[in-house]
Amino acid sequence: MRRVCDSVGHRHEPVTGERLRTRVLTHADVDASLRTLANTASAVRRSLGVDALGPRLHPVSSSGLYVTHGLSSDVELFSTLVARARQLPVCDASTLAHQALLLLKGEPLASTLRGFEWFLAEGHGARLARDGEWAALALHHDALQRRKYELAFWSLQQGLLIDPFSDALREAISRVPRLREFGGDGPGAAQHRAVGPRGAVAMSWSFARFTQQVSQ
Repeated sequence: MRRVCDSVGHRHEPVTGERLRTRVLTHADVDASLRTLANTASAVRRSLGVDALGPRLHPVSSSGLYVTHGLSSDVELFSTLVARARQLPVCDASTLAHQALLLLKGEPLASTLRGFEWFLAEGHGARLARDGEWAALALHHDALQRRKYELAFWSLQQGLLIDPFSDALREAISRVPRLREFGGDGPGAAQHRAVGPRGAVAMSWSFARFTQQVSQ
């Protein structure tokens, strides 16, 4: 039911019943019927409840359109935060990037067995991965500038939840100073020591290079 809610609730645009039936409910060799769509929509409508404007999932229109109001999703909020961050200088963008990355509680769709093929086919997965990489590198860069190395590492970990095969994130995370054994991220930590059993890895990430990668 959640995938129907997310689909019809995306940016609150009307969606045809046929699109829901073929893109969301149909999978593998199973061709969902119109009755399945109607029953599923009814169950979702009950689940979403009502507010002052009525059911959050409106009854299907005479032209076969489904529409919602008062709904959102973490994916939409994530994209909105990253879009706003892209318009700001790096030092200001990092706050919004941090808020976006806090929304990630695990790998997207990791527990989903079927029914989200439309999410990938329509390019939502690719956009999410691109935004995730940008947000992770933006926060990582700012955190390094402020010597917040644990935050820099965390930001890259969050980005890798979305895109575990990102070369930019994997390269950056291998270079974040490892300072836990030196007592934290304070100014007196050993961030400039040589690599060794008791040393830390020092680095500087080029934001210009990061910007070039994102713009490609």
